[in-house]
Amino acid sequence: MGRNETRFAAKRQTILEAALRLLRTNGVATLRVVDVADLAGVSKPAVYYYFDDDDALLLAAYRAIVDEETTLLRGLAPSSATPATLLPLLRDIETRVGRTAVAKQCGDEMVAYWKAFDEAHGREVLRGYAEQLLPPNQGVSIGAQP
Repeated sequence: MGRNETRFAAKRQTILEAALRLLRTNGVATLRVVDVADLAGVSKPAVYYYFDDDDALLLAAYRAIVDEETTLLRGLAPSSATPATLLPLLRDIETRVGRTAVAKQCGDEMVAYWKAFDEAHGREVLRGYAEQLLPPNQGVSIGAQP
Protein backbone atom coordinates (compact mmCIF):
# COMPACT_ATOMS: atom_id res chain seq x y z
CA MET A 1 0.00 0.00 0.00
CA GLY A 2 1.43 3.35 -1.04
CA ARG A 3 1.74 6.40 1.16
CA ASN A 4 -1.40 8.05 -0.27
CA GLU A 5 -3.43 4.87 0.11
CA THR A 6 -2.23 4.52 3.69
CA ARG A 7 -3.21 8.12 4.48
CA PHE A 8 -6.58 7.64 2.79
CA ALA A 9 -7.27 4.48 4.82
CA ALA A 10 -6.15 6.12 8.07
CA LYS A 11 -8.34 9.20 7.55
CA ARG A 12 -11.31 7.05 6.54
CA GLN A 13 -10.82 4.98 9.70
CA THR A 14 -10.66 8.14 11.83
CA ILE A 15 -13.98 9.30 10.39
CA LEU A 16 -15.52 5.86 10.87
CA GLU A 17 -14.36 5.73 14.49
CA ALA A 18 -15.92 9.15 15.11
CA ALA A 19 -19.20 7.93 13.63
CA LEU A 20 -19.08 4.78 15.76
CA ARG A 21 -18.44 6.81 18.90
CA LEU A 22 -21.42 9.05 18.16
CA LEU A 23 -23.66 6.12 17.22
CA ARG A 24 -22.88 4.31 20.44
CA THR A 25 -23.38 7.44 22.51
CA ASN A 26 -26.37 9.08 20.86
CA GLY A 27 -27.87 6.50 18.49
CA VAL A 28 -28.74 6.69 14.83
CA ALA A 29 -31.61 9.18 15.03
CA THR A 30 -29.38 12.06 16.12
CA LEU A 31 -26.33 11.24 13.99
CA ARG A 32 -25.32 14.21 11.85
CA VAL A 33 -22.43 14.28 9.41
CA VAL A 34 -21.34 17.66 10.73
CA ASP A 35 -20.92 16.11 14.21
CA VAL A 36 -18.93 13.21 12.76
CA ALA A 37 -16.73 15.70 10.90
CA ASP A 38 -16.17 17.80 14.03
CA LEU A 39 -15.24 14.78 16.14
CA ALA A 40 -12.94 13.43 13.42
CA GLY A 41 -11.30 16.82 12.92
CA VAL A 42 -12.25 17.10 9.26
CA SER A 43 -14.67 19.18 7.23
CA LYS A 44 -18.13 17.96 6.27
CA PRO A 45 -17.13 17.73 2.57
CA ALA A 46 -14.16 15.58 3.63
CA VAL A 47 -16.56 13.03 5.14
CA TYR A 48 -18.22 12.77 1.74
CA TYR A 49 -14.84 12.39 0.07
CA TYR A 50 -14.19 9.26 2.13
CA PHE A 51 -17.79 7.99 2.14
CA ASP A 52 -20.07 8.49 -0.88
CA ASP A 53 -23.12 9.42 1.19
CA ASP A 54 -24.75 9.05 4.61
CA ASP A 55 -25.81 5.49 3.86
CA ALA A 56 -22.26 4.47 2.95
CA LEU A 57 -21.04 5.82 6.28
CA LEU A 58 -23.81 3.99 8.17
CA LEU A 59 -23.15 0.75 6.31
CA ALA A 60 -19.45 0.99 7.13
CA ALA A 61 -20.37 1.59 10.76
CA TYR A 62 -22.78 -1.36 10.68
CA ARG A 63 -20.07 -3.64 9.31
CA ALA A 64 -17.57 -2.42 11.89
CA ILE A 65 -20.02 -3.02 14.75
CA VAL A 66 -20.89 -6.50 13.52
CA ASP A 67 -17.22 -7.40 12.97
CA GLU A 68 -16.27 -6.16 16.44
CA GLU A 69 -19.16 -7.93 18.13
CA THR A 70 -18.50 -11.17 16.23
CA THR A 71 -14.91 -11.11 17.41
CA LEU A 72 -16.03 -10.46 20.98
CA LEU A 73 -18.70 -13.16 20.88
CA ARG A 74 -16.26 -15.77 19.69
CA GLY A 75 -14.29 -15.21 22.88
CA LEU A 76 -17.26 -15.17 25.26
CA ALA A 77 -18.41 -17.91 27.57
CA PRO A 78 -22.16 -18.70 27.47
CA SER A 79 -22.64 -16.86 30.77
CA SER A 80 -21.21 -13.61 29.43
CA ALA A 81 -23.41 -10.53 28.94
CA THR A 82 -25.51 -10.33 25.82
CA PRO A 83 -25.00 -7.41 23.45
CA ALA A 84 -28.26 -5.75 24.52
CA THR A 85 -27.23 -2.31 23.29
CA LEU A 86 -25.99 -3.63 19.96
CA LEU A 87 -29.28 -4.99 18.67
CA PRO A 88 -31.29 -1.75 18.85
CA LEU A 89 -28.43 0.13 17.21
CA LEU A 90 -28.25 -2.35 14.35
CA ARG A 91 -32.03 -2.22 13.97
CA ASP A 92 -31.94 1.60 13.85
CA ILE A 93 -29.28 1.54 11.14
CA GLU A 94 -31.36 -0.98 9.18
CA THR A 95 -34.38 1.27 9.47
CA ARG A 96 -32.48 4.33 8.29
CA VAL A 97 -30.50 2.70 5.48
CA GLY A 98 -32.99 -0.01 4.56
CA ARG A 99 -32.86 -3.69 5.37
CA THR A 100 -32.30 -4.63 1.72
CA ALA A 101 -29.18 -2.46 1.50
CA VAL A 102 -27.86 -3.88 4.76
CA ALA A 103 -28.51 -7.46 3.66
CA LYS A 104 -26.85 -6.78 0.31
CA GLN A 105 -23.76 -5.12 1.83
CA CYS A 106 -23.46 -6.95 5.15
CA GLY A 107 -25.20 -10.31 4.71
CA ASP A 108 -22.10 -12.45 5.21
CA GLU A 109 -21.05 -10.47 8.27
CA MET A 110 -24.53 -10.86 9.76
CA VAL A 111 -24.49 -14.61 9.22
CA ALA A 112 -21.10 -14.81 10.94
CA TYR A 113 -22.35 -12.58 13.77
CA TRP A 114 -25.41 -14.71 14.46
CA LYS A 115 -23.42 -17.92 14.32
CA ALA A 116 -20.98 -16.50 16.87
CA PHE A 117 -23.88 -15.21 18.99
CA ASP A 118 -25.51 -18.62 18.84
CA GLU A 119 -22.31 -20.36 19.92
CA ALA A 120 -21.69 -17.92 22.77
CA HIS A 121 -25.21 -17.62 24.17
CA GLY A 122 -27.18 -20.68 23.21
CA ARG A 123 -29.81 -21.32 20.62
CA GLU A 124 -32.81 -19.85 22.37
CA VAL A 125 -31.53 -16.31 22.91
CA LEU A 126 -32.99 -13.85 20.41
CA ARG A 127 -33.83 -16.53 17.87
CA GLY A 128 -36.92 -14.66 16.70
CA TYR A 129 -35.00 -11.42 16.28
CA ALA A 130 -32.26 -13.14 14.30
CA GLU A 131 -34.76 -14.80 11.99
CA GLN A 132 -36.44 -11.44 11.35
CA LEU A 133 -33.11 -9.73 10.74
CA LEU A 134 -31.61 -12.20 8.30
CA PRO A 135 -33.27 -12.60 4.94
CA PRO A 136 -34.36 -16.20 4.26
CA ASN A 137 -31.96 -16.56 1.32
CA GLN A 138 -28.90 -16.31 3.61
CA GLY A 139 -28.98 -20.07 4.06
CA VAL A 140 -28.71 -20.05 7.83
CA SER A 141 -31.36 -20.94 10.34
CA ILE A 142 -30.67 -19.41 13.72
CA GLY A 143 -31.68 -21.78 16.45
CA ALA A 144 -31.76 -24.87 14.25
CA GLN A 145 -30.71 -27.99 16.02
CA PRO A 146 -27.34 -29.43 14.87
